[in-house]
Amino acid sequence: MASVKEMDTYAKLWMKEAGTRLRASFKTKLNIEMKTNPNDLVTNMDKGIEKFFAKNRRSFSRTPHFW
Repeated sequence: MASVKEMDTYAKLWMKEAGTRLRASFKTKLNIEMKTNPNDLVTNMDKGIEKFFAKNRRSFSRTPHFW
């Protein structure tokens, strides 16, 4: 099991990478979808960043209660 310091290090790296990806998306056209009401929107970047975090979290630790 990883230490808290190691988790912190990886989480910070992932946040920086997510920020880089989001800033890069400003140059591209986004697909915007409405969820349950007109005020609840989601973009393809939202979905991509969510998958990015989930993938990294799963690859880091197989222990469900770890995060």
